[in-house]
Amino acid sequence: MVFASLGFIALLVVPTLDHRFGRGSSFLVAESRGAVVGFAQFVHRLAESAELTRIYVLPARQRGGIGTRLLEAGLAECAEERLKRLTVSVERDNRIGRRFYERSGFGEPREHSQDVRGFALDLVEYRRLIS
Repeated sequence: MVFASLGFIALLVVPTLDHRFGRGSSFLVAESRGAVVGFAQFVHRLAESAELTRIYVLPARQRGGIGTRLLEAGLAECAEERLKRLTVSVERDNRIGRRFYERSGFGEPREHSQDVRGFALDLVEYRRLIS
């Protein structure tokens, strides 16, 4: 478990060993004044890549840099582990999410569908190099 302070946000990195989340996965939690305000999970998929499987910031705290700080902390951790690429999938109609990833350096969008309990989810996968 790693703890780092990012200004008014404390970031807790909890490596997960649960096989459902993937080998070497990390769950990052942003908190402010003792309350959780956001989180992100990075799952190592292949020897050189990881996937950002979830990121969430409370609506009242959005547009304050918390999501960016979570992403940057995850990218830094991936870089330490010498991973080369990060992918993320977002719902095709989620314009706010897509804009966040595009502004954060993700590109190469590829549309695909995923079956989630009988429901077809239309997604866009983005990629970003880890530097």
